[in-house]
Amino acid sequence: MLVRCDPNSLRQALGEIMLNATAFSKATDEILVVQWASDNLTSIAITDRGPGIPESELNRVFEPFYQVNREWFEQQGIGVGLTLVKGIIELHGGIIEIQSTLEQGTQVTVTLPIYREG
Repeated sequence: MLVRCDPNSLRQALGEIMLNATAFSKATDEILVVQWASDNLTSIAITDRGPGIPESELNRVFEPFYQVNREWFEQQGIGVGLTLVKGIIELHGGIIEIQSTLEQGTQVTVTLPIYREG
């Protein structure tokens, strides 16, 4: 299936999600990547088994310069990665959703419209 996109920016967005998944996982943890399609949409879910995000902070993860539990999980970044990811996905007509459970992990799902000629 095809997605109308700027390949470099979409690669950057998905790469940032994978980078976060690996940054918050142990070296021995699996990161699950699943893709599926339904109707005129395709989705990619990236799931890690990291520490998770507190429910009270889920609504803030896309804010510029915000990092969850920065004092415990210093990521060396400035906190704009997910802000940029959300912007890129939305510019492609898509949506990004995050589900997380403490001590079990986080799932980031990106859904994009499928391109159909005609």
